[in-house]
Amino acid sequence: MCSQIKKYCCLLSILIISNLCYGQKQFHILIQFAPTLDSTNIEISLDNGKGLSRIPVLVKDRRIEINSEVYSKYAMLHIYSSATASQKIYFITKEESSIIYFGGNKFVKDYPFVNSKLTSAIDLANCPEMEKLKNYTQRETKDVVNFYEKHKDELKTNDSLRSIYKQKSRINVKKNLDFIRLNSNQYFYLWYFNLAFKSTENIEADSLLQYYKEVLYPKYSNLFEANSILDYLKGRTLKINQSAPDFTTTDISGRKFSLKQLRGKYVLLNLWATWCGPCVAELPLIKKLRDDFPADQLKIISISVDNTKADLEKGIKKYGLNWTHVFKDMSLINKYHISSVVPLTFLIDKEGKLVYTRIGSLGDTHELRKLLMNK
Repeated sequence: MCSQIKKYCCLLSILIISNLCYGQKQFHILIQFAPTLDSTNIEISLDNGKGLSRIPVLVKDRRIEINSEVYSKYAMLHIYSSATASQKIYFITKEESSIIYFGGNKFVKDYPFVNSKLTSAIDLANCPEMEKLKNYTQRETKDVVNFYEKHKDELKTNDSLRSIYKQKSRINVKKNLDFIRLNSNQYFYLWYFNLAFKSTENIEADSLLQYYKEVLYPKYSNLFEANSILDYLKGRTLKINQSAPDFTTTDISGRKFSLKQLRGKYVLLNLWATWCGPCVAELPLIKKLRDDFPADQLKIISISVDNTKADLEKGIKKYGLNWTHVFKDMSLINKYHISSVVPLTFLIDKEGKLVYTRIGSLGDTHELRKLLMNK
């Protein structure tokens, strides 16, 4: 196992991205679990270059087979056992790959991902590139961890300690970003930035976008995943009165349309999910907007982050949602990703300018109605 990991990690460590543009590929990933593992408690997510999505876990004979389109050079696989609160993150390097877990020792029940054989997959925890980064940031990381362990109970109520902890966390993140800057020619660190830092709250969103545009994006601008990260970071910096990011998407009926085609009417974008209580709670308010403002004045588009399209379709039928629905278009979601929570609501005016944003449930629609009445 170690030699297999080292083989691929060594290849990774010398990888310098050329000017090749990696297109869409079909990945097939086989996962086989040990007999001691309760696979009913397994959660799996895959980042295919567009974003991280949950994968339905269909286990047959202790095996899961994942077939997915991948748009980045590599894919990232996240496997989590809720029964043991343990997880693994893998870099999937080729179209055909496998992860096979073995039983055979007393630790496997509590740590189900200990013994494994990897083919065309890299265990993040055992990758030399991660070891280099850990060594570089060891002092700052230790400082954050020790402070947290010492004050974790007080951090909930003590603003002063919480401020110190945030400052130490910022220092740690900046140290990590310094290392990525020094090693930005290696593709691994583009991927790791995507995994660990594009959503960080320890650096201002505008500063993080500027860092990315200076350090990583120029080297990888021809790659799909690099542009996806750029859209995500720009989405985090969206502000009122800016031009709304353009998009082209397809609704669940197969109709393709773009934001530019909707000029001349207001556009309400709502990111939601059927499993999200606050999202469901605001649906009557959106339905009332649909009733009160005609379609030639207001276009309502709900973008679902549900696990499956079937879940979305059930929700549409259950709640009687008579407007346009898009299922998990990660390219669109990235462009409007001002927060990691849902619901998110945006209003775009007739000229394509962003005039309203809301993080969390609407509560009321007074402000939206004032804007919509401004004909």
